Amino acid sequence: MNARLPWMISGILAAACAFLSFSEVKQVATPPPNFITREVVREVPKEVPAEIPESYKEAKRIADSLANAEVALGDETLAGVRSLKVRVSIPDVLKDKVSETELKDAIELGLRKNGIPIKNDGASAALWFMVEGLWDDQKVRFSFSARLTVDTNAFFFVEGKAKMFSAEIWKRGYTGYAGSNKIEEQLREAAEKLVIQFSNRYLAENPR
Repeated sequence: MNARLPWMISGILAAACAFLSFSEVKQVATPPPNFITREVVREVPKEVPAEIPESYKEAKRIADSLANAEVALGDETLAGVRSLKVRVSIPDVLKDKVSETELKDAIELGLRKNGIPIKNDGASAALWFMVEGLWDDQKVRFSFSARLTVDTNAFFFVEGKAKMFSAEIWKRGYTGYAGSNKIEEQLREAAEKLVIQFSNRYLAENPR
């Protein structure tokens, strides 16, 4: 029995070492009881669309309007003309007998009586009263042609570039003659008759 004692002691020591080794490994592998796992949340930046400038919006509206433009004929061209500025042109040979200012005042008064807005600045279009004519050989009778026209700015495109010009969109005419002492009266009458024609057609296209 004494001979087996060293072997027994060796076996016990080997078993104890194995147990201690296993305990150490297990202790290292096991997390401490107060170990807390935290989830890291990462914020992904969101793309916010930039605000479209008003100039681009206006350009888009103009482009859409041009793409869908309607053809206007005759009196339809007066639709949408919100205000007018009056202009008068007479030949130099009449300026000592006829006042452009008085003719202009008479035309503006006739338009205002009919409810047509007049603006000297910022008007949608220009209403022109123009007179052409000549005296006879004795310079006692003047034969004339009077026109009432509506002019406005128009655009056209050449190789992708816009150009602006003045376009006549409506006109009416009147012809007559008068003696040297009646010429201003006759031109005023011509202007009044043309204004009546214009007012009737303008109001039909732009009802109040």
